Parts: sequence; C-alpha cells; structure tokens
Amino acid sequence: PIWYAYDSYVDDQLALACVSLERLATAHSSHRRKNDSASKARPFLDPAAYDALRKAMTAALETVATAHELTDNVKTIIARKIASMNQPPNVDKLSAGFDDVGIVLTDTDKQVLSNRNRSLHGSRTMGDANQANAMAEEVLRFDTMRTLINRALLTILGYSGPYTDYSARPENGNFPMGVIVQPEPQPTSGD
Repeated sequence: PIWYAYDSYVDDQLALACVSLERLATAHSSHRRKNDSASKARPFLDPAAYDALRKAMTAALETVATAHELTDNVKTIIARKIASMNQPPNVDKLSAGFDDVGIVLTDTDKQVLSNRNRSLHGSRTMGDANQANAMAEEVLRFDTMRTLINRALLTILGYSGPYTDYSARPENGNFPMGVIVQPEPQPTSGD
C-alpha cells in the first residue's frame, strides 16, 4: 500500500505537470499568433503539395475502405488524420515555446516532452511500482517537466537570475542552481 500510494501520487503530479505544460504552450502560441505575424504556424508542406497528397490519400482511403469493409467510424478517424497531417505533432508544438524563449532542450528534456502524452492521458509510465529505480525515473520525469515549466515562465516574465534545477541529481547537498539570462533586445529597423 505504501508503494502504491507513492506511485499514485507521482503519477498524478506528473499528469498535472503535463497539463501545465499544455496550458503554457497553448497560451504562448496564442500570444505569438496575436502579437507576431512572423510566428504564424508554417506547414512543412507547401499548400499545393499538401492538397495533392491529401487528395491522393483520400482516394486511397476510399479504395481500402471498400476493399476491407471499414466502418464509417474508422473511415472518419482516418480522414481526420489525413486532414490534419500538415500540422506539426503536439510534441513539436510544445517544444516550440521553449525554442521561442531561447531554452535549448536536452535529449532528456525532449524525451520527457515526448512521453508526456502517456502521463497526461492516464497511462502509467512506470513498470513495476515496487522497483525503486522505476519510481526514481518517474520522479525525475516530473522534476524535469517542473524545471522546464519554471524556466519557461520565468523567461517569459523577463526574469534574469538563478533558478533551482530540480532535474539535476546531486550526489549530496542541495539541487544545483541554473541561471536565466534574458537575451539582449535586438534593435528594430527604426533604431
């Protein structure tokens, strides 16, 4: 029961951090769309190529649906995926906010962002809850997400100075401090 209680607490904390990350990314994206025309989402395919690909895939879907007697529900789901395939995946949308404020994501950070969908939707990210290593990995995922969110928020708010890096694991003593340095303002063409 003690392991299960702690495991549940960690799972819930990680899910809440994932919600915070989604909200941060959505708010940042919305702010950028309203205030910076250069930040409009750019599809990775030009409109003509996407339109040709979408039409070909829709025709292929109809052929396969008929041949394999796919239900209307399955066809609708696949059609929605075809319609949205020129949008960046959610993990890319989440990482864009960090890129915009100058936070370089490590491979570990990217892995935590990629894994966040499982936690957010209630899937367990740990194996055996009785293994101390699995618990430590789950706590590290939460601490990494928490540190990323804190860094992004502090940077967006214009803060310069130290922050606690909860994702670092010191051998002994306190968590190390990182430093947020705001970028120098770039001169505009009228300056």
